[in-house]
Amino acid sequence: MMTFPQRIKKADHKPLNDLANELFVRQPARRAWNDEPFLREITIWFLQYIGVGRRAIADRDVASRVVKMAVLKYRNAQRLNGDSVDSYLFAWMEEGSYIFRFDYTDNTGQTWDYLNQTLCEFLDGKEAVICSQNSLDQWTAMERFATRFLRPEYVQGLLDRYRNHAHHGSPP
Repeated sequence: MMTFPQRIKKADHKPLNDLANELFVRQPARRAWNDEPFLREITIWFLQYIGVGRRAIADRDVASRVVKMAVLKYRNAQRLNGDSVDSYLFAWMEEGSYIFRFDYTDNTGQTWDYLNQTLCEFLDGKEAVICSQNSLDQWTAMERFATRFLRPEYVQGLLDRYRNHAHHGSPP
């Protein structure tokens, strides 16, 4: 089972910074990531997981939505004196968990096993992959996503805050 990376190298920042520039969110992204470096780290890890910055990218649209929505939610929460970190994480989970709502199968019938390999590792070197929607609901996909990318001691509290936020419909 994969574990949270211990160290992000400086060179790992380039694909994330390039994506923020392409999406025209460089300034608010820089602020979010300088204020809360762990937000940068988990976002880099997600981008590495799906293959941004490498040849085998699962879905650049997902990567773009994750970065743009998380950064904009962070900025908006700051403007409204809300919880900017939770706003970033909620958007990051909502958008990023999309990858778990699909099954990825190569032309030999091998299916991606998210517990034992990144999506990038599964896709690497494959010429064709069939992507089909599975029966996973959004909540379960978000739990899977949070568990995959966050430290275990943080997951349940974040999911509880998200559930409370979604139930009340108020910004964090």
